This record gives sequence, structure tokens and C-alpha cells, in this order.
Amino acid sequence: ICRDIASMDEKCLIVSLIGIPASGKSTIAQLILNLSRENSLKANVIAIEFDALIELDFDRISHGDLKKCREELFTKIERNLRSSDLQRNLKISSNAIHTRPENAITLIILDDNMYYRSMRQRVRQMCKNCDCRHFQIFMKSSLSDAIARNAQRKSIVTNDVIEKMFNDLEIPINSRTLVVEVEKIDKTFLLSELNDRIDNPETFT
Repeated sequence: ICRDIASMDEKCLIVSLIGIPASGKSTIAQLILNLSRENSLKANVIAIEFDALIELDFDRISHGDLKKCREELFTKIERNLRSSDLQRNLKISSNAIHTRPENAITLIILDDNMYYRSMRQRVRQMCKNCDCRHFQIFMKSSLSDAIARNAQRKSIVTNDVIEKMFNDLEIPINSRTLVVEVEKIDKTFLLSELNDRIDNPETFT
């Protein structure tokens, strides 16, 4: 999938999605994929949805077990980041990937909550280990809006879990973090901001 990126480290960009459940992270990942498919965004896109790959019951799993499962997934991503085995070894759906031979940049979207700074620090370490650049997208949402959106989908978390994550959320303070509200997304604006972040990745905070 990430063909030849090993030869030029700057071609691989990690994109961290930050936000509580039902804040719109999967929606923004899909929009970025669509921009790539439309050839508006001159980048390949691979969306890695943590919830789908870990397949855990968030209402019952302990924090320690969840942390262990996330670390195992991070380790697997690191191991396969620069190989054509990424899709197969992580069992990523073909619907979550779009590539074109002429694109020189690959965005690898980490679709996870990342609501603690320590979670984002793990991404920073992975980028350092793999010599990748990075930028963040924070999905801003009120608690009531997230709960309302959660009620409209096949829920994997309860409202209590959403509320806890909302209260625990450590909002990213870096000025280069792209802040998005799912109800107010404009494709032209999003494309412009993505291109800006691709050209000028942020310092991790």
C-alpha cells in the first residue's frame, strides 16, 4: 500500500483524529478518503479505525486491558507501517484505503479517541520511531450533540462512557491542530486546511 515510502521518509504522514465517541471522527476520515478518490487531495489515504480492529466492549473492558490492546495495535502499525503488508496484517478494509500511482504522499489516519495527551504522546513516539511527519485533527463537539449522534448509529458505547470521555478529554492546545465541527464541515475549507497541514505538519502537543 505505502509503496516506496521507505525511500523518502517525508512522504508518510500520520494523522491523529482526536475526539470523544460520536464526535465525527469516522465522518472526517471518510471525507478525506473521498477527497482522495475525487483526486482533489493529491495524497493516498489509509484510515485505521481502532475500534473496529480492537473489537472491544468499551462498557466492560478494564482500562488496563484497553491500554494493552491499544499498545499491541500501535506495535503492529509500527511494524508494518512502511510495507505493502499493512492492509493485510492489520486487516484493513479496502473501503478504508485509496491510492493512486501518481500520488507521492500517503496519509495514514489513526481513527481513535486520543482524548488523553498520553495517547497522543504514543503517536509522537511512533512517528519518531518510523521517521514520519504528523498532524492532528480535533473533532470539537458538545456532549449533547455527541449523545444525539450516538443514538442515530449502531452504538458501541453507552452515554455514560461518552460523558466520561467528554469530562476526561484533554483538549489539544497546539495552534497547528486542525479543529473541526462535523456539522459545519466545508469541503473546500477542509481541502485547503489539509493541504496546509501536509505542507506544514504540526509540532506535537
